[in-house]
Amino acid sequence: MDAIQAELTALLKDPAVGKTSVKSKIIDGMTKLVANRIISPGDAVSQLGDVPEEPFKQRAWLQTHLVNAVIARVAALSHHGKAFGGQPEDQIDKTSSDDDHMSDMNAVKGLYTRG
Repeated sequence: MDAIQAELTALLKDPAVGKTSVKSKIIDGMTKLVANRIISPGDAVSQLGDVPEEPFKQRAWLQTHLVNAVIARVAALSHHGKAFGGQPEDQIDKTSSDDDHMSDMNAVKGLYTRG
């Protein structure tokens, strides 16, 4: 979630946002997230399909996605804290690896996706 927030924050700091189209920069950022296995290619395509053409609407799109990423992070950390609160860090099962990141994130997405 940090990587997504970092991409969105960097895009929102661009002085061109809201004035000229930054769709190519949004695509570049999404491509980087896919390459780093932060987001699946299918999710990237789905989200990129929602990027508006109008620059001022692109700013709103970026802001909405940033707020959603922050809310998701807070919710996940809150749930993690409730599940493992008070348990020493070295006693928490950490069987996940970088190779499992995409499947782990899909499992987390399933917990927080309505539908």
